[in-house]
Amino acid sequence: MSLDIARTWAEKALYPAAACDDAVGLFEQAAHLGVQATLLAAPELTASGKPCLVRWTGAELVVLHLDARQAECFQIRPQTMKRTVETLTPSEELPHHRPLALGNVRLDGADPHDGSQPLEGRYELASDDAAASAIVLAESSALRCQFFHPCLSGAITCYSYLLGTVLPPQCGLTFSFGPVYRDQGPSRPSGAWAMFLQLIELRVRGRPNEGFTVASNIAATIVNLR
Repeated sequence: MSLDIARTWAEKALYPAAACDDAVGLFEQAAHLGVQATLLAAPELTASGKPCLVRWTGAELVVLHLDARQAECFQIRPQTMKRTVETLTPSEELPHHRPLALGNVRLDGADPHDGSQPLEGRYELASDDAAASAIVLAESSALRCQFFHPCLSGAITCYSYLLGTVLPPQCGLTFSFGPVYRDQGPSRPSGAWAMFLQLIELRVRGRPNEGFTVASNIAATIVNLR
């Protein structure tokens, strides 16, 4: 179970015992509420000696190790841990069969990226079935990106839609998400943001609120915005 994996990670990756207990308590609270959880840990609390950003989705535990500049952007203070129950982001069930592996996410364009412009990049998709001769994508497939920054007042989710197609068992694809900085609405922080990307199949194309099924693992990366 994903919660067991989260507990095991906390026991191995965090210390002292109080930090481990705090992280496990966060994951258990999120599981009880049926939502996702995010954790930011200072380097003094990790076995690796590096600050980290952790997202527990209910189905997966995703860990991003941060450098000092990224930790500063995420406002990680020495000897501290930030714990957030993502009350607006429901947890996800682990599907019985998830045949696609998503990885090697790369962002195009300048670094830092102009947040008022579309965010484009590329990624790799591979079948987990060694016997598969092709990847078949449904016409309702989309690459979903959930953005994270501790200063955001709510979740930001974008979609890059794919046309149904037959692809080689290992291939490269591109994505394009709309601007995260808008002329209307609240101001948003600059600097490092986390991106959690996953391929999903929507019940109705263009209507993610009407339900979907997970088609791949989650791949995470950092984008620098200005």
